[in-house]
Amino acid sequence: MKKIVWIDVGVHFGQEYKSIFSSNTHFLWKLFRRCVGSYLLKKGSFFTAEELINLLKLRSKIREQRGKFYVVFVEANPKIIVSKKIFLEAEAVFNIALTGRGVEKLSIIKLFLADGDLLSQGNSIYESKGNISSKQHISTIGVESLAFMKELRKDLDKKFDTYEVILRLNCEGVEDDVIYAAKEVFNENLKLVCGSLKDVRGIKGEEAHIKLMEFLKSQNIENVFFSPSVLSWPLAFQSIMRLIK
Repeated sequence: MKKIVWIDVGVHFGQEYKSIFSSNTHFLWKLFRRCVGSYLLKKGSFFTAEELINLLKLRSKIREQRGKFYVVFVEANPKIIVSKKIFLEAEAVFNIALTGRGVEKLSIIKLFLADGDLLSQGNSIYESKGNISSKQHISTIGVESLAFMKELRKDLDKKFDTYEVILRLNCEGVEDDVIYAAKEVFNENLKLVCGSLKDVRGIKGEEAHIKLMEFLKSQNIENVFFSPSVLSWPLAFQSIMRLIK
């Protein structure tokens, strides 16, 4: 049976994974909050009845296929891992920060805190990120992205005869390095990149962002926005569903 390897880099609280595989109560609560925000507080939009029904059906179909997924969580912040039960649901968990080329393959590095918040989703290995202070950081293990992907492939090849890879990313500026490494290692098995890539522009500049987007297009790698926002879920769910079929 073909496996879908979900490599989630920058897991934080696992919001995207939970949007599909959490309890129905959690899922419906998220929908309810968005609905209230849209209709009562007049903030943002919500789904039409047809869109909502389609979203519910999509989620149900993907959840039924959880056994086809092999989930790999990569999270730089050890404080998050020890405080959130969601990490118990993954098949593999790595408490590391992936880095770019030119960095030592294995090193102890600084994870800078965004807005002084130890558990912030915006914590980054880049001191130049706008909302961090160089004086506020914790130590974590840095692993070069290419080295990690090579080792991960060795492990996956021992476990599965055939598999395809989803990259779910929100790693505060390292997204391009992770994508380039994953493509080099997994080749045509890298099918989908989902998450947010805006931090590449914010930290490395417009040229780096354009280069990344052109690379995804030239390599025919599907890219879809996927975030904790309920409104991002329909397209992301559709893309994931296409891989299962």
